[in-house]
Amino acid sequence: MQAIAAAQPSGGVVWIPAGSFRLTSRINVAGVTLRGAGPWYSTVELGNDGRGGFYGTGSNVTMADFLMLGKVTLRDPDGQVLTDAPLEGNFGTGSLFQNLWFEHTKVGMWIDSGTNGLYATGLRIRNTFADGVNIHANVQNTWMDQSVVRNTGDDALAMFSEGAAVTNSAYLRNTVQSPVLANGIGIYGGNGNRADYNVIQDTAVGSAGIAISTRFNPVTFSGTTSVRGNTLVRTGGFEPNWNDQFGALWLFAETSDIAAPVVVRDLLIQDSTYQGVYISGPRRVLGAQFDGVSIVGAGTWGLQFRSGGSATLSNVTVSGAAQGGLNNPGGMTLTLGAGNSGF
Repeated sequence: MQAIAAAQPSGGVVWIPAGSFRLTSRINVAGVTLRGAGPWYSTVELGNDGRGGFYGTGSNVTMADFLMLGKVTLRDPDGQVLTDAPLEGNFGTGSLFQNLWFEHTKVGMWIDSGTNGLYATGLRIRNTFADGVNIHANVQNTWMDQSVVRNTGDDALAMFSEGAAVTNSAYLRNTVQSPVLANGIGIYGGNGNRADYNVIQDTAVGSAGIAISTRFNPVTFSGTTSVRGNTLVRTGGFEPNWNDQFGALWLFAETSDIAAPVVVRDLLIQDSTYQGVYISGPRRVLGAQFDGVSIVGAGTWGLQFRSGGSATLSNVTVSGAAQGGLNNPGGMTLTLGAGNSGF
């Protein structure tokens, strides 16, 4: 803590040597670099009951080359047991997270209002009790790419526009494996965000591979939401509290319409547990665009639309869907372009 305080005024570097170092409370960081000897060598242990971590209070924060190891032993979504995220807060502009490893924490990273231009790359996030990453509220121009997220207890990668829009942010070229309870990637409202070129595998209870949603009453969608070049393998899951089945790709209009464009291109869905693509209400999904979607194997329908609204489908192919290619009980208005087959 003293080293960080001394380095901040000049934007200096604090080295974390090989070994294990314990934090028992959060440390505020701004305008400083923390760099370790590599995540197999430099370990920052979070203290008992999940306390400790770094809290962003300004710009130009660099974190690189170390492991953050927690000791969280339960999921407490209502906050009755205090736990600190390893990295949380406002990281301003010009911040970088690179080659970090997070394990056994409540969440991996909670990126909050005021962050603009954070770039996170080469991360490993494993065995969290809640989200792997949550980009939350008024965050702009923040990207995470080339990272691996495994065995999270909520969304592996989330964008949650609670009270203010997440804007122009992206999850790119990441690998997500085995999220439990929620989705591989969940985008809840926001303006012009992207989930592109990710590989998502083996979701479990109450999970889609990718969910585009107005669940949890976010700021409604604006701009274009891009879902491009992703591969979803053995995704989708049963939600016992709702008695519902979630598809590999799930568009869910709950608290408001999804009226801004959602553009889905070059999507491969393999062996979906239930639907390949699932659109549900009670509100409407308007103007969704699907182009170059290949659904190979689905436990129920290739395409199931249980919301009103409209969608355009071109070059969408379905094969091996157990119950058939298309089920449209919501009466969604469909515009069919060239290249469709299997429904």
